[in-house]
Amino acid sequence: MGLRNSVLLHERCFLAVEGPTEQQCVPLLFRLSQGLPLQAAGIALWACDNNEGALHLAGYLSSTTAPSC
Repeated sequence: MGLRNSVLLHERCFLAVEGPTEQQCVPLLFRLSQGLPLQAAGIALWACDNNEGALHLAGYLSSTTAPSC
């Protein structure tokens, strides 16, 4: 999926954004509001590049089964 191994081992949450504006703004706004970067909070930013990419990601996520607890 294009993710680094360190991302898969450390991240607790994946945040998908649609375009470059969100890709640039979300990390800045998160740092301003929380006082730490996304990576330190365990959040991986996933760039979908456009609406079609977001739909592909949503389709992939909905087609996978959740692991049992």
